[in-house]
Amino acid sequence: MASFRQLLTAQQSVNTQGIENNLYKINTLLSSTDNQTTTISSLQALINENSSDIDDLGTLTQSHTTQLDSIDDDLFALQRRLEIEEPK
Repeated sequence: MASFRQLLTAQQSVNTQGIENNLYKINTLLSSTDNQTTTISSLQALINENSSDIDDLGTLTQSHTTQLDSIDDDLFALQRRLEIEEPK
């Protein structure tokens, strides 16, 4: 039968291996987190660089929508006029 000291040494070896495995996992996770942080920062910089273009596109879209609404109104007015002037 193994002595207490032998059992203690064996358990200590198991614990040491577990700590080394966990340390490796922690360092891998920290490295991955740093990479993701860098990626997020790069993407945020791109968003910031393009924000005025995005705002301009929104303004242009709104302008076009207003123009289309006006054209629709004109078309409906012409259609009513045509129906009045040339009934079927």
